[in-house]
Order: sequence, then C-alpha cells, then structure tokens
Amino acid sequence: MAGWAAGDQDGWLREAAARIQGHGGPVVLRPWAEMNGDWVGFQPTPRGAAPRPRGGTYEEFIGAWRHVVETVRSCGVTNVKWAFNPTADTYPQTTPRRGPLPG
Repeated sequence: MAGWAAGDQDGWLREAAARIQGHGGPVVLRPWAEMNGDWVGFQPTPRGAAPRPRGGTYEEFIGAWRHVVETVRSCGVTNVKWAFNPTADTYPQTTPRRGPLPG
C-alpha cells in the first residue's frame, strides 16, 4: 500500500482516469473491494503484519485509498463515484470495517 500512496502506480492510474473520463457515463470504482477479508492479498491489519503484509497498516491503506481518489480527481475526472466496499462478514480473521475507513 505504501507504494500506491507514494505514487508508484500513478502512470497507470492517469491512463485509467483518461479512459474513464472518455467513457462519459457514470462509473463506480471500488478499489480493493472486500479488503478486510482474509481471502484477499491486500488485507490491511493494525500492524501491517502477516498473513497479508501487502495490505499494510490501516494508515498505509488509508493513504493509498486517498491518493488514488485524489490522483483521479486531479485528472479532471468527474464521472466517478467511489465505493468503499469492505466485506460485511465478521469472521475472526477479518479486519474490523472501521479500522481502515478512508473517510
């Protein structure tokens, strides 16, 4: 997640933003859908530790989410609705939904 927040994917993200803007109609984006489930490789945890270290800490996840939104908006894209989409399930291995809430 730290790489996303640092802009490592900005080239690809700007290309995607241009395609979305060119689409013209409304588009719903839900980055890292169901990210709090232990079945995805990007589950944020309080310490960014195993079993899913690629999800980073809550703060890293929030930073990545916000960076993606800000980058797309900075490209002038106005037809996107953003969906924060954690799983509603609450298994012992899931991350609490409010932990990585991007605001």
